[in-house]
Amino acid sequence: MDSGNLLASLWTFETSCDELAARPLLDAGALRGIADTLSVLRQIAATMKEAERPPAFLRLAELTTGQPVDLEEIILRVRAARQPAQDLLLRYRGQETDPRAYWAQQISKQVAAWNGVIDKYLKPVEILMAPPAQLMSLGEATHESRRDALAATFSLRNIAIEGISGLVPLLAFHERREDQEIPPDVREWLDLLVTEVEHSRRSASEQLAQLDELIAKSQQLEGSMGLRFLYDEERRIFAIGYQVAERRLDTSFYDLLASEARLTSFLAIARGEVPVEHWWALSRPFGSAYGRLPLLSWSGTMFEYLMPLLFTQTHENSLLDRACYDAVHCQIAYARQNRAPWGISESAFSALDRHNVYQYRAFGVPALALKRGQEDDLVVAPYAAALALGVEPAAAMKNLRRLATLGDSVLLGDYGYYEAIDYSRHTEPSGAAGIIIHCYMVHHQGMSLLAYDNALHDNAMRRRFHSGRSRRRANTRHLHASHSPALQRNLLGYRDELRRRLSALAGFGRHTVARRHDLRHAGAGLLYPGFRKRDDLEQHPSTGPNSREPVYLEFHTGQSGVSPEKRAVRHLYGNCYLCRRRRRSPTRDTGEYLTQIVSAGPDQLYGARSRAAQDRSRAPRLQQTLHRNRMAASL
Repeated sequence: MDSGNLLASLWTFETSCDELAARPLLDAGALRGIADTLSVLRQIAATMKEAERPPAFLRLAELTTGQPVDLEEIILRVRAARQPAQDLLLRYRGQETDPRAYWAQQISKQVAAWNGVIDKYLKPVEILMAPPAQLMSLGEATHESRRDALAATFSLRNIAIEGISGLVPLLAFHERREDQEIPPDVREWLDLLVTEVEHSRRSASEQLAQLDELIAKSQQLEGSMGLRFLYDEERRIFAIGYQVAERRLDTSFYDLLASEARLTSFLAIARGEVPVEHWWALSRPFGSAYGRLPLLSWSGTMFEYLMPLLFTQTHENSLLDRACYDAVHCQIAYARQNRAPWGISESAFSALDRHNVYQYRAFGVPALALKRGQEDDLVVAPYAAALALGVEPAAAMKNLRRLATLGDSVLLGDYGYYEAIDYSRHTEPSGAAGIIIHCYMVHHQGMSLLAYDNALHDNAMRRRFHSGRSRRRANTRHLHASHSPALQRNLLGYRDELRRRLSALAGFGRHTVARRHDLRHAGAGLLYPGFRKRDDLEQHPSTGPNSREPVYLEFHTGQSGVSPEKRAVRHLYGNCYLCRRRRRSPTRDTGEYLTQIVSAGPDQLYGARSRAAQDRSRAPRLQQTLHRNRMAASL
């Protein structure tokens, strides 16, 4: 699992380096970053009235407010911020224990860093911003070239290799600088422009070389990593590890789809190290909790469901998409039941060893876990709530704010949220529940930062992971589907046969009744709950194994009094019912649902279950039958 996480990080890192070389060196994000740091200083000094704030603070706020028009305005604002940033730093000098002094220093460093970028790469832009009065003596085209150059993208790659559009015609005049027709001030301006263009080109080339070196090291590390040796050919799944001393695979395996290790599986398939059948060998057990049918994991932790989403995209209404949403909602419901914030995952907790080091283990929601005993403890980790920003951002933000202001508990420190709060123990016998785990774990802080970055920048890490090398190696979109390619073909065949048979009817509106359409050879029996393995489903699409009774697909409308829990198994959104011979399907309006099933795709025909899962009006026995059906189909 850790190898897969490292590999995913390397892929994302390589794409990030490519983006860094192609993106503008300076944009409005620089001003927004300074404004964010100013807002932190404003929050710390919340009791300070507007009139009491230093003039330097007010000046910086003015310079970082509003959207700049172009690169020229950004440079002017960043240059103008130097003096007030220095004044603000001097305002708090000698007050090292005052947190305002720390943040004033951070503002000064930010402003200095962005001015350093301008000095190193963008001095030609400043020269272009201040042309000599007699530049028009070189012709109207010269002025047009200057404007084109100012409107160009000043990235590392453009400066070092491709060149800046508009600069080439201007630099050509430098070769004629001794021409008597060129005024002296224009000649000096061209000399300065050429000098700074060459300086910025050298600087950009050096920076690009460093990026290329980092990418090469990353690719070398990636190429030296192999995942195949951890793969068990017989089970078609990965072992948890390798016993080096005994030269054998570990006896434990990652055998669940709802696991953090699915990122490793995804990567191994994309690299061609294991066959795609490995994905379908991962178990998909379902449970029943809080009005949902969630995909179960081993420990019921947020980490197992949501950590891979830091890198991988989800596809709406796919099995994994619904599994992640269900997991978050079950976490919220379980926490509400225990009157606590939510965000339960593996983390440190309040037990200490003899060296006074916090102990660590997995905590989860009992209803989501195959492992027993998860109800014994309740430990909430803020990083787990941060992971949910990619699934339920509004609820996650509300929960993070709640964690930051937990009564007398101070869970938010100077360097972010502390590791966790342990509700299983009390600070003292009569005290309030909850012990703060005062430590920072770097991998949890790193996951939080990735989650914040995705939330603030439109899933930038996911986009980078799926672009470039990962996208060129394999098309892995089908791994998000609920079923194997063979099962998908059967489902599509079932849909096409249903279309053909229904087309023979005059219509299938509200009053149309279509009874006992025997679709044994069209794939209806494929979903019969008596099947126990996927191989049975794929090899026996018309009848069950061991000569089981064939399955009929029935529709009818306008009749009532049929007991659904005794007569049918509700399936496929409630679009149709799969019934045994000589039994009628429950009442359902045909027109609406036949229209849906005829136009459905494979993911809708299988795995989309939101209506059935949330229909509280159905009798418990029907829900249990539906659950058994889905459990069998997921094996």
